[in-house]
Amino acid sequence: MSHSLRHGLRVIRSLALGGVVLASLPAEAQLRIVNYNTAEDARAELTTIFTAIGEENRGGIAKPIDILSLQEQESLFTTTDSILAQLNSIYGGAYLRGNTSAGSTGAGRVAVIYNSASVELIAEVKVSATSPSGGARQTMRYQFRPLGYDESADFYVYSSHYKASNTAADADRRNGEATQVRANADALGDGASLIYTGDLNLYSSTEPAYQTLLSAGPGQAIDPLNPNNVTQNWDNNSSFASFHTQSPCTSSTGNCGVGGGMDSRFDFQLSTAEVQDGEGFDLIPGSYHPFGNNGSTLNQAVNSGSNTVTFPGVTSFTRSQVLGALVSATDHLPVVADYQLPAVLDAIVDMIPTALDLGQVFALGVTVFNAADVVAAIGADELDYTLTATGALSGLFNGVDAALGGGNLHNVAFDTSTPGLKSGQIVISTTSQSAANALMTIPVSYEVLAPSLPGDYNGDNVVDAADYTVWRDGGAPDSGIGGYNLWAGNYGASSTALSVPEPGAILLSLIGIGLVAGRKSRG
Repeated sequence: MSHSLRHGLRVIRSLALGGVVLASLPAEAQLRIVNYNTAEDARAELTTIFTAIGEENRGGIAKPIDILSLQEQESLFTTTDSILAQLNSIYGGAYLRGNTSAGSTGAGRVAVIYNSASVELIAEVKVSATSPSGGARQTMRYQFRPLGYDESADFYVYSSHYKASNTAADADRRNGEATQVRANADALGDGASLIYTGDLNLYSSTEPAYQTLLSAGPGQAIDPLNPNNVTQNWDNNSSFASFHTQSPCTSSTGNCGVGGGMDSRFDFQLSTAEVQDGEGFDLIPGSYHPFGNNGSTLNQAVNSGSNTVTFPGVTSFTRSQVLGALVSATDHLPVVADYQLPAVLDAIVDMIPTALDLGQVFALGVTVFNAADVVAAIGADELDYTLTATGALSGLFNGVDAALGGGNLHNVAFDTSTPGLKSGQIVISTTSQSAANALMTIPVSYEVLAPSLPGDYNGDNVVDAADYTVWRDGGAPDSGIGGYNLWAGNYGASSTALSVPEPGAILLSLIGIGLVAGRKSRG
């Protein structure tokens, strides 16, 4: 059942309940985050690339870019605004960009574009200082909140472009930049969800900057392609050809700023343990990849005959057109990764009666489900929840529901043992990390009605064999042994308010009526 259909059912049933509204705010689940060095240009070929990224199916997920972390932007008002216009042209106008211009003493600067239909930009902070001998370009930190969630689901995206070139002095400058970033990240404290994106210009895992990012502390990064931080020499190494992001072109192909073909891993999405523990906001395993590279083009352009990469789900452009756009647009490949979002707690409650009969057995159906609005089940965290009934209600249930799981039905019992007004609450809570709508409290009130004559199941004010027939056929409020005992214990009783005359009284009445009738006939 789709989330929109379930939402409609909630509205219909809520109206039937007289205004008990249980619907939570809709939330977009799973995010596609991309980082891309566009080489200070916004060439027309980027439209092909962005369209293909949005259509590519990875593990059942195909969706538009939600966050685009950019490097080598000439300025927010030229390159970034041009790319913004391209995305809005493709996907319909919901994209916005950050408003803070990062500093730079080198080529270009960083920026961010985001889909306002899925995330909100809460804050943007300049992280590092720039200088001719230190960081060439200022790192930016962007704080995002998925729509439909509270601040507990916030996450941070760092966009960096570290010093280029492979000398010891350049490596030292990169480490200085990484040190400033880590100081900023560590100040956010333990438990923060952080993603370090950008063109980091790293040649191997032994570089000081890489080790600084992966060092112990609150902001410690984990590399999804090297989670155990083992030694990896990425540069011009066939063992890591599928990691490479530069260069998709050669000096004889495309509009290369840097040619030479695919031989370097310069572009990264590293993240903290909180983003790789399977809970809440989290990297979806297997989704991280350089777009257009599967490791078959070492030292070649990505549109060379040896490239065996495919683009599952891409239909707007041919494979050849996508590879051609990657060669022509920039000298880097975008890095693409998908992230699950936290669960969303929701419930559907069946119609609540206003009144029940004394002794009537009744249980209210409550369906608890994960309402995360996903395109695939892996797009949201599972929902772990507890349902507790209090007051005149009883029931305690624990359950788990995956996104698109269909929900779990629980029956909450109502107390009808004594007459009068009754009330209680149904409380549903979740321990799932950063879940939306994490606590639901549903008030319930009803009345238990005492029958005017216990055991009078056919309503004729006499407890007799006819009432047994009603009970036997299941028409009594309690069709079980309790209903039988109520009938048997009151057999022969009649209502004092509407008493039934004894047989002798009936006969005398009939004689009297006959006498009256006879006198009138003789008159």
